[in-house]
Amino acid sequence: MFKPLQKFEIEGIVDGILAKSLSGFVESPYLVVVEAKRGVEGQNPVIQLYGQLLAAAHLNWDNDGLPQQKMFGCYTIADSWTFVKAVVAEKIHAL
Repeated sequence: MFKPLQKFEIEGIVDGILAKSLSGFVESPYLVVVEAKRGVEGQNPVIQLYGQLLAAAHLNWDNDGLPQQKMFGCYTIADSWTFVKAVVAEKIHAL
């Protein structure tokens, strides 16, 4: 997933996105999936998920222009799934 913003870019690899597709184009809303593996150098998957949800919210604003974006995501650690709902209420153009 890649989303250029006014003063920065968010770029990363998404483990999975579920969305409806018409004519081969993915449309919002998206469900973003992040898989985390346990290990000595394991990282907290929540930060990656938040970044992907923010990028998806900006993609939604580009498509539908609604003032609030309801975003859904989940991350897995081993066999445990955690689901997240985020409401992004303001399009931030610069940080």
